[in-house]
Amino acid sequence: MCNQALAASPSEQLLEPIKRDFVAKQYYVTGDLDRSLFAADCVFKDPTVEVVGVERYAQALQALFDPAASRADLISLRPTGPDTLELRWRLEGSLKVGGLRIKPYTGTTVYTIRDGRVVRHEETWDISTLDAFVSTFIPSFGAPPAPPVAAAP
Repeated sequence: MCNQALAASPSEQLLEPIKRDFVAKQYYVTGDLDRSLFAADCVFKDPTVEVVGVERYAQALQALFDPAASRADLISLRPTGPDTLELRWRLEGSLKVGGLRIKPYTGTTVYTIRDGRVVRHEETWDISTLDAFVSTFIPSFGAPPAPPVAAAP
């Protein structure tokens, strides 16, 4: 019988550090993320834009959201394969430009891992890009706001 522990997969190794950055540092609205978790040329894609490079992504987030009036809530984070993680989240808050409020919405981020680092960070949203844009000006437009995430026990 072998007593050696099985080595954790790359996705299992990055799960807790990514969770810490998402929950404690609120990196989705602050841009404050552990850059060592990401390849320098990581591709960050959402339904409206694609950014190449972890520094450019962090700067874009810092310029976009007012962190004092915004938050990203964790719904779930799980490995979906040895080299992939899936994060479900809820986002709400205000943009720095004009103080425009964003309608609370949910989405999914898939992290693709190679050589122990995230090389792709791809978001999908549960609302359309049209809804996301127009509802900043007309809050009643489109789908209703996503309900708050229940607090973990």
